[in-house]
Amino acid sequence: RSRTFASDPSAVEYASRVEKAIDTFNAELVSGLTGLYGACTLTNNMLAFARNHPEVRLFDGDERKWNRYMTGIPTSIGGWQDIAASGVRRILVMPHSFSKEIATFLGSKALHIPIVEVWDSSIVQATPTSTIH
Repeated sequence: RSRTFASDPSAVEYASRVEKAIDTFNAELVSGLTGLYGACTLTNNMLAFARNHPEVRLFDGDERKWNRYMTGIPTSIGGWQDIAASGVRRILVMPHSFSKEIATFLGSKALHIPIVEVWDSSIVQATPTSTIH
């Protein structure tokens, strides 16, 4: 028995979540200089779907990616410690794996900007519990 995409509840739910993530991503991009956290496939895919692509900055926790470039973003990848000086107005957490942990980590760094989990479309206000060193 073959199953089509439209009849598979898991596929339909996944497609719905992807559409919601794209909508969140596009809405947040028009809100001023935006930081994207996570140099990953999802970031590349979302940039391809972006309706309006104003200036963004890309950050990642993997220092092997720092000072390298991702297609579509003219500035090099920075680390979390570069966020405060970058002038971004918000951070979009791109990876859906460990998004809550990443948002919690960034929230602990006293960035004083909203952190948005793109995959879950939830906003985490950065609550300072420490300072950037």
